[in-house]
Amino acid sequence: MDFGPYILNLTPMTDKQYIWAFEMYRMKVFYYCKSMLKNTQDSEDATSIVFIKLWERHENIQFQDAGPLLFTYARNKCLDIIKVRDRRELRYASYNEDIQERAESNDPISTVLDLIYHSMKTLTPQQKEIFTMKIIEGKDYEEICSTLNIKIQTARTTVHNALERMRKTLKEQGVGW
Repeated sequence: MDFGPYILNLTPMTDKQYIWAFEMYRMKVFYYCKSMLKNTQDSEDATSIVFIKLWERHENIQFQDAGPLLFTYARNKCLDIIKVRDRRELRYASYNEDIQERAESNDPISTVLDLIYHSMKTLTPQQKEIFTMKIIEGKDYEEICSTLNIKIQTARTTVHNALERMRKTLKEQGVGW
């Protein structure tokens, strides 16, 4: 029995095969991620990370395993994103409860916190998340970057932009900063 054709198929993935797999599976992986995440931006991010992971390991992967492996990577990345999203929502829920309790007490600090809370509503989801981690939770930029898989400069710029947006909102409400 000749095993020649089978042995040839067990070679590592070449660069050309990676490009072919990217072109063949990119949109399929994207829509798979979108079906799990229900968010276009998160789905694009997850798809990019999946193909980066495949590229980093393509010399150790056999070409015929690329398709199923991509969907395994995608599923795992989507579950990671969902887990982070759920933790973020829990964190915001407890923060909202604390703000609500303080607002009901009618003390000056609660009034200021209420104004800050309302100014935070103008932030984008990414700005809220990074701002909360840095300012409210007191995490350092390295920890934020490793958690969210972003660059330090991105985190710093995001916090700066969030503060600027909040200052503008507070100024519109008649509060100087």
